[in-house]
Amino acid sequence: MHQHQREAALALQRAGRLSEAEAAYRALLAQDPRDADALHLLGLARQQSGDAREGEAFIRGAIAIRDAAVFHLNLGTLLLAGRREGEAEGEYRCALALDPAMVDAARRLGALLIGAGRPGEVEGALTPTFAAHPHDADVLTMVAVARMRTGDNAGAEAAFRSAIAAQPRPGNLRYNLGTLLDRQKRSGEAEAEFRAAIALTPEHVEAHFNLGNLLMKSDRLDEARSCFEAALRLRPDYADARFNLGLLQVEQDQTDAAEASFRTVLSAAPDRPDARLALGTLLLRRGDYANGWPLYEARSEGELRENFNLLPDVPYPRWRGEDLTGKSLLLWPEQGYGDAIQFARFARELKRRGLARLTLGCHAPLAPLFVGLDGVDEVVTSGMAIAAHDYWSLPLSLPLHLGMRLHSVPAVLPYLRASPALVERWRPRAASKGFRVGLAWRGAAIHGNDARRSLPSLDALRPLWRVPGVEFVALQKGEGEEEARAAAAEGRLADLGSDCVDFADTAAVVHHLDLVIAVDTAVAHLTGAMGKPCWILLPAQQTDWRWLERRVDSPWYPNVVRLFRQAQGQGWAPTVDAVATALHALDRRRVRRLP
Repeated sequence: MHQHQREAALALQRAGRLSEAEAAYRALLAQDPRDADALHLLGLARQQSGDAREGEAFIRGAIAIRDAAVFHLNLGTLLLAGRREGEAEGEYRCALALDPAMVDAARRLGALLIGAGRPGEVEGALTPTFAAHPHDADVLTMVAVARMRTGDNAGAEAAFRSAIAAQPRPGNLRYNLGTLLDRQKRSGEAEAEFRAAIALTPEHVEAHFNLGNLLMKSDRLDEARSCFEAALRLRPDYADARFNLGLLQVEQDQTDAAEASFRTVLSAAPDRPDARLALGTLLLRRGDYANGWPLYEARSEGELRENFNLLPDVPYPRWRGEDLTGKSLLLWPEQGYGDAIQFARFARELKRRGLARLTLGCHAPLAPLFVGLDGVDEVVTSGMAIAAHDYWSLPLSLPLHLGMRLHSVPAVLPYLRASPALVERWRPRAASKGFRVGLAWRGAAIHGNDARRSLPSLDALRPLWRVPGVEFVALQKGEGEEEARAAAAEGRLADLGSDCVDFADTAAVVHHLDLVIAVDTAVAHLTGAMGKPCWILLPAQQTDWRWLERRVDSPWYPNVVRLFRQAQGQGWAPTVDAVATALHALDRRRVRRLP
C-alpha cells in the first residue's frame, strides 16, 4: 500500500504539482513517521518549493533513519545550491563511501573539486567509481577535464577519446577534445573535432563559436564569419560571438558593421572593457578622436589591466585633466617603444599649460634618446627612485585630457634629435655622399600583430636592390639581425643596426640617412619624430589605429611619412613593388638630409 502511495506522490512531484505531492508524503509519514523514503522525497519537494532549510531538515531526518547514498547525494546538491561547498563535498564523499559505483555522486564531486580549484584531487576521489565503471563517459569526462586543468594534456586527450568511444552521440565530448587540441595549437585536429561536434549536435553554440575563433586566427575570415553568425542564430544574445564578429568585421574593413556589433555588445554590458576598447580603437582609426579617446581608456580597466604593463603604485592621483599650473607630473610608460616615441611630443604641450615639472618614465633603451627632450625635466627607468609628484598619467591618456582632436595633433617636427656626439661617432660608418636608405623589416616578435605587420624576411625587399644609385643600411635590432649580417657579407647593404646599443645610437644613424623604409615599428616613429622622410609599409589586417583609414600621409608626422598599404589577400609583394617604383621615381635632390 505504502509503495503505491509513494509512487503516486512521486508522480505528482515530477509533474510539478508540489503542494499535492507534499500532502501525499505527509499522509505517508502520518502512517509511518520513520518512512525514510517519504522524508527524503518530502525534503526534495520542500526544496523545490523554495524552502531549502526545511528541505534540509527532512533529508537529514531520512539519513538518521537509513544511511542511504542517494540521500547524501541529494543533500549535497541542496547544500551546494546554498553555496555551502564544504558541507556539500562531505555529503558527496559519504554517498561514494556507501556506493562507490554511484556515477552521479562522482560526477558532482568532481565538478565541485574542479570549481574549487582542486583538480588534482579529482582522479583520486573518483578512483573507486572509475574502477566500477571504466568505460562510463561521464566519469571519463570528469577525469579528462581534471587532467586538462592540471596540465596533463596527453592524459586528458586519452580520457576524452575513451569517453567519446563510450558515448553514442558524443557531440559535447568532441567539442571538449577540440578545445584541448586548440590550446595545444593543434589547429587542424581541433578544427576536425569542432566540426564533428557540430555535425553531431548542430545546436552546440560553443562549438560554432570556438570553430569561428580558430578559423579567424588562421585568417579564414569568411568561414569564421559563418561560424559566428551560426552561433548568433542559435543564441542572439551571445555577447562573445557578437564581439568577435565585430573584430572580424574590422579585419574585413567593414567598419560600419563592426561599430554596430560593438555597440550591440555595449548596450547589454556598457562597462565591458574589451568592447569599449575595441569601439574606441575603431573610432580612433576613423579619426573620431572626440569619441574615441574616452573609450580607449578601457585598455587599463577590468580584466584588460592584467594584460597591461604594471601601473604605478604611488600615493598620488592619476591626472584626469585638472589644472597643471605649478604642478608636477609623472608619465608612466605603457605599451611599446614606438608608442613612447610618438607620445613624447606632448611634453611641450604639458609645459605650455603651466606644468612646473615633468618626469618621463620609459624603457631603458629609450632613456638616452629622451634625455634633453624639450619639456622633460627628468627621465627615469625601471628600478630608479622616483620623487613624489602631484599627479601621474599614462602617455596615451594625454590626448583625452588635453582635448586633442585630429586637426590639433601637436606635430611640430622634429621633436627628437640625435646626440651631436653620437652623430660624430657614427659619421664614418653611416655618412655617405650617395643616397642612403635605412631598412627595418621586422618588429618585435612579442607584438600581438607581428606576424602581419612584419615582413617574412629581408628577401621580401629584393625588388629594392634593382633601384640604381641607392645604398641600403640595415637598422634591424634583435629580430632580423642575422639576416642583416648575412646580407652585409654579400655586399647588399651595410649592417649598422646590430651595433646600435640603444635608440640614441639608432637616431644617430638615422641622422645620416636620406630616407627610411620600415614596417610599423619603433624605427618608423623615431624617423618621423626626427623629421626625416619615412615610408611605412602597413598590413591589410589589424592596421594600427594611428595610421587612420585609407590615407597615404599621417597627421602625426606631416610631410615626412608616406604610407604604403598592403591590399587584402595579396601578400607583401605588390606593396614592396610599389615602394620600389616610388623609390625609383623619387627626386632625390628634394630629399633633405640633416647636416
